[in-house]
Amino acid sequence: MLTASRSLAQGPSAAHTAIGNYQGTVATTPSVQRLVVRVFEGPDHRLSAYLVKLDEGGIDDRQIADTVQVRRDGIRLVFTGPARYEALASADGATITGTYTQAATVLPFALSRNTPSTEFRDAKAPPVTFVTVAPGVQLEVLDWGGTGRTIVLLAGLGAGGHVFNDFAPKLAAHYRVIGISRRGYGASSIPSTGYRTDSLADDVLAVLDSLKIAKPVLAGWSFGGAEMSSIASRAPERVSGLVYLDAGYPYAYYDATPGDANNGFITSASDVRRELEALTDPFAPIPPAEQLRRYRALLDRGLPDLERDIRAALPLLTSAPTPTGPIPTYEAVPRAIYLGGQKHTRIPVPTLAIFAYPHRAPSGADSATRAMIAGADRATLQQALAFERGVPSAKVIRIANAEHAVFESHPAEVMREIQAFVDGLPKR
Repeated sequence: MLTASRSLAQGPSAAHTAIGNYQGTVATTPSVQRLVVRVFEGPDHRLSAYLVKLDEGGIDDRQIADTVQVRRDGIRLVFTGPARYEALASADGATITGTYTQAATVLPFALSRNTPSTEFRDAKAPPVTFVTVAPGVQLEVLDWGGTGRTIVLLAGLGAGGHVFNDFAPKLAAHYRVIGISRRGYGASSIPSTGYRTDSLADDVLAVLDSLKIAKPVLAGWSFGGAEMSSIASRAPERVSGLVYLDAGYPYAYYDATPGDANNGFITSASDVRRELEALTDPFAPIPPAEQLRRYRALLDRGLPDLERDIRAALPLLTSAPTPTGPIPTYEAVPRAIYLGGQKHTRIPVPTLAIFAYPHRAPSGADSATRAMIAGADRATLQQALAFERGVPSAKVIRIANAEHAVFESHPAEVMREIQAFVDGLPKR
């Protein structure tokens, strides 16, 4: 967990003063590098921070602080990666000064608190607005323009809407295109709650309501598929269609057919955990008849599904490489999202599901890494087949030698499939 040395409620006033956005440059070779640092209160109510190298990966390539330490003279920040950034946020919240270290090179840098008029911009980024979806919670909404049917892009876990900065303009040549950064990512708010899948999906619906967007096509990458499935299963009338961009995994479609190794144990475990918490909550008693029904459902389906999915996951572990260093802990937001996963077993709207299969191995990958990818690909194929069986109206496409970000590795093929799907939908 990425935390300060103490909670904000206990820490000195400097912790509160430091919260905000800072920017500046470091004179790396061969060019000056623009840096953005955001210090914020995380979902665990402790101080967190991230750093963005704006000209090297963009706003969605965030480096989370390993250390956020509240001191009398300010906030000590350490970001460790190929390069190490170590800095001190001043007690008055005005500046961050520190050093950049890579190999034998050590360079100073200084950041100052930014304002809307001085804020650095990602050269590829479209215009951005903010939509309030809950008290104190605003989501970043990106607008790539275009005309015609609206396509709403939902990012994968760990990314905001800017991950589509290269692909979205291709779509915007044919359609109206916007993107949403879910809570906790991009420039969206990072509240302490609201990370269950249905809650994240409700955020999307709130954006559609605010912008008066009726029946768009939702296109989600990776975990964005979970939010799409939540909307489709609860409010199918709100969308014209769904496009899963290597996103049709168990968090988006849970295959309940016995014997299928779909690696859905995270979803099953979350489902069982929530049900047990509800059934054993002394402050929210459930009537006996409802308790009986829910316990029987756990015995008949919940626990058997969990056991099956754990057993299905075991073979994948036999081909996984042994870590050579410490396993990093998850930051609070993705952990909350994983634990808030839900089962989705029906997708009653027009659907295009694109799977990257087999996934492309990184150049120079060793045998252990290739074995791990092969094991994951076996699970991908089983999931794609399960999707075809469980959602027979869906068009399921497999693109060979693609990366998980299939819209980046194979943009032409993805564009062709999306256009054929969207243009074939009934007229609104």
